[in-house]
Amino acid sequence: MYITDEDYRTAITLEEQAVISEHTNEWQAAERVAIELASGYLRARYDVDKAFAARGEERNPLLVQVIVHIALYQMLHRLPQQMGYDRYKELYDEALQWLSDVQRGVNNPNLPAPTDLSNGSKGGLETIRSGGIKKSTYHY
Repeated sequence: MYITDEDYRTAITLEEQAVISEHTNEWQAAERVAIELASGYLRARYDVDKAFAARGEERNPLLVQVIVHIALYQMLHRLPQQMGYDRYKELYDEALQWLSDVQRGVNNPNLPAPTDLSNGSKGGLETIRSGGIKKSTYHY
């Protein structure tokens, strides 16, 4: 997978990791959900397949952090009495805000550009149009 156990150690305590790691199938499902959610935000501007195929130091650290926070929010229901809900909700909201900023072009992370430009497109960036219709003066 794109995310390793080491990536979670910066975001959760050992006790929380022990509780969540008892459910490995759900953990992996939460990671897949997080990756797909992030891909939806990034797909128009970046090559997400190539970005999520990276391993080790090749991965973008901010993207790793965002995936971890989203996956943790997905796994929150596994913790006793939704332990740390406010903290994880805040991290989740920050992750979605970062993805939204990247989608709008406010943040430009070091992610691979789309490589399938065989149809002459510029990776979704040519869809911006400007201008207007001819001015109407209403003189009769």
